[in-house]
Amino acid sequence: MIRVAAEDFARDSAELLKRVERGEEIWIEKDGHLIARLTPAKSDQAAGSAVAEQDVEALARYVDPRFPAPEDDPVGTLRRLRQGVTLSGLSWKDLRDEGRR
Repeated sequence: MIRVAAEDFARDSAELLKRVERGEEIWIEKDGHLIARLTPAKSDQAAGSAVAEQDVEALARYVDPRFPAPEDDPVGTLRRLRQGVTLSGLSWKDLRDEGRR
């Protein structure tokens, strides 16, 4: 395990990632505080994450049929998602102004 400043990681990221591939763990710190930890991925973890991502998309489509399928066009998807969505009598200008205070 090695500790690296965020600035050093930004500069030497290619070399540090090679070290992670070889099995080392790297802790990235900023202002003396740990902000990230890079650890080598196991081959079964990498394969599992791809499967998990597909499962999440399938579940989202099951739970909400409006969930966009990858082949849908984005404009049509946004139009479908906004149908029936209201501000319940609130004015968008009042909401905008509230956020500016």
